Parts: sequence; structure tokens; C-alpha cells
Amino acid sequence: PRARRPERRPAPVPPLAARPRRLPVTRIERLKDNPYAVYAERILRLYPLEPLDQEADAADWGSLVHEVAKDFVSDWMKARPAEPEAAFMHLAERHLAARAARPGLVALWRPRLATLAPWFAEHLAETAARRRLMEVSGSAEFPGPAGIFTLTARADRIDIGADGTLTLFDYKTGTPPSARAVREGDALQLPLSGLIAKAGGFADAGGGAIGALSYVKLSGGPEP
Repeated sequence: PRARRPERRPAPVPPLAARPRRLPVTRIERLKDNPYAVYAERILRLYPLEPLDQEADAADWGSLVHEVAKDFVSDWMKARPAEPEAAFMHLAERHLAARAARPGLVALWRPRLATLAPWFAEHLAETAARRRLMEVSGSAEFPGPAGIFTLTARADRIDIGADGTLTLFDYKTGTPPSARAVREGDALQLPLSGLIAKAGGFADAGGGAIGALSYVKLSGGPEP
């Protein structure tokens, strides 16, 4: 072409009434990095369809690990198992069977779970807590120029210490954010969950001081 006229970047400015007044912490990070994606999802209501015959992927592995960890911690709080590794693998086998995964995937995932079992039991033994909450939902309201904005979160785990101090854990089967990314505000999910916890937004945890925000990487690889 003789002349090139690039289109301008999309810059939607939806009317105030159409903008979301409630978002999960996972979307705040996306709002900062890619506001157009949040516009497409939350205002235009555009959701991509999964491909036909979708293969199991890293997200399925992540869901599996979260489910096994949740049940294992819940059982641990009721009564610490005499053989924690066997108890972990018993839950793992149950969840593997429930997912009806292909034999090839089971053969890949089972040894990774077996690698995780002793490490995760040791991790629980080393982190003292009066009470532990798993997969808990919370929210907090914040005043804004256009009215109240509600921030929501689902915490993988909250440990409540003897003095009421809260420690929030976020399980990652992939690579967790670096400490620098958290400090500089590039990784917002866990700090915003801490803000909700501090405000008493997780009902069963109560409000109070935040002792730590901790990522736990559960890869099941050579390093568990």
C-alpha cells in the first residue's frame, strides 16, 4: 500500500454504570497489566470456549494437587496420621480415580505426588498453627469515588497462630512470583488477600495482624 494507517490501540471507556463494582484479587493483577482483557470478560462477557477433546494440562495438575493438599491438611487437623506419607497417597489415589485421567497421565502424576508426600508432611509438621483453614472465601469493601468496591478472594490456606496472627499460603504448582515482584506490586494476588484478611474479611479467621504471606511451590519434581 502507498500509505499505512495503523489502527489506534483499543481504549474502551465504558460508562460508569457498566463497570464492575466487584472483582476477585486474581483480576486486579490482570486489570493492571491488561485492562482490555478485563473489559472483554467483565463488560462484553466474552469467554473463550475450550477446544473439543481438550487434553489434560498444567491446570488439571494444579487442581489435583490443590485438592489433595486441602483434604490432607483437613485430615491432619482432625488427627495427625501415624503414617502421613501413606495417608497423603491414599487421598491422591482417590482423587486420581475420581478424575478418570488417562493411564498415561496417572503414570506421570502418581510418582510426582509420591515425591510430594513426605515433603508436604514435613512442611505441615514444621509450621505450627492453632488452627488451619483451607480454601476459604473472603471479601472486603472499599469506598471509591463511584461508591463501594468489593474485593473478593479465595485463600488456599490460612494458618492462625496461638496469638491470633494470620499466615496466608498460596500453593503454586508452577513458578511462584519473586519477592521483588511482590514488593514492587507486580504480583498482587497474595498481598491483596492479606489486605482482606487484615480487614477481617475471612469470617472464620477473624481480623488481625498478618504474620507472613507465603508461597509454597508444589512441583513434585526432583525438588518436591
